Amino acid sequence: AKVRAARRAQTAWKAEKRILAEEVAAIDADGVLHGVVSVTSVAEPAVQAKKHAQEMASKARAARLAQAAWKAEKRILAEEVAAIDVDGVLHGVVSVTSVAEPALQAKEHAKGANRVRAARLAQAAWKAEKRILAEEVAAIDADGVLHGVVSVTSVAEPAVQAKKHAQEMASKARAARLAQAAWKAEKRILAKEVAAIDVDGVFHGVLSITSVAEPALQAKEHAKEMASRVRAARLAQAAWK
Repeated sequence: AKVRAARRAQTAWKAEKRILAEEVAAIDADGVLHGVVSVTSVAEPAVQAKKHAQEMASKARAARLAQAAWKAEKRILAEEVAAIDVDGVLHGVVSVTSVAEPALQAKEHAKGANRVRAARLAQAAWKAEKRILAEEVAAIDADGVLHGVVSVTSVAEPAVQAKKHAQEMASKARAARLAQAAWKAEKRILAKEVAAIDVDGVFHGVLSITSVAEPALQAKEHAKEMASRVRAARLAQAAWK
């Protein structure tokens, strides 16, 4: 209530201050007009905003023109371009070389691209000839002469090698899984968790009803213990509340 009253008092004080400054007008309980309101004072913010926007646009335009003039003068002083001032004086030097410079640069760039293309073609031809000499591939020249040797074996060699590699990897993976399973089984037999009979008919490990039922008994004991803890926690919480 005190905070609300303070806010209302502050609002009333601000309103009275604006009325005394004739920023706004108000009519009191007796019908007396306080403050002055005119069309000019109402439209003042919009007029000021418009004037400010016009000034900012004018300044930005002047800045762009000044920057463009500075860049042009810099290029004239560097004799990159030429210009004639209002008195008819020529500034800067314009020659056929400077005018043709972009075309010359484009021509040089095209020559460089052609050189790169020719180098790539030469490298590809060299690699192809190397493979032909190594009899990896065969080719027929312009005179119809066959170079290199191509056979069904050499063509199918990559597929055959890939198939052989896949078979070897599958065989190794299968052997590893079998070895791991045998190791785990032997470990359980030695720990007397399970029993087994080997190829000679010898019995290994001990198998009893207790060992078989051990996991179920442990699970049952664990469930009882957890239920007891939960019950104790609930009772403690209820007592605390």
